[in-house]
Amino acid sequence: MGKRTVLRQGDVILQRLDDNAIGNYTWYIEQGLYKTQFEIVGETGHKHVFVGKYKVIADQILIAEENVKLVHDQHPTLEIPRGIYVITRVRDYLMDRFSLRYGD
Repeated sequence: MGKRTVLRQGDVILQRLDDNAIGNYTWYIEQGLYKTQFEIVGETGHKHVFVGKYKVIADQILIAEENVKLVHDQHPTLEIPRGIYVITRVRDYLMDRFSLRYGD
């Protein structure tokens, strides 16, 4: 199994897929079922904005046709190499939001 490229900016994670995965998404592209402008709004209202030439399918797959940037005002700009990525979000939960009880 080869190495997997994973990129992260705050609560956004991009996991690179093999380039041959494009075959799984050609139908969406042919049908025009993609976005060429996409941003992810975080819990605080701040936006992660993709800049460059790309397509996003179903808000979950990024096809970067060239090197793309992910820009956010609270994080360093993330340079994303050309390729295909799964977009996921992570939530950080603070333990003080929960009431913990231990045994007697």
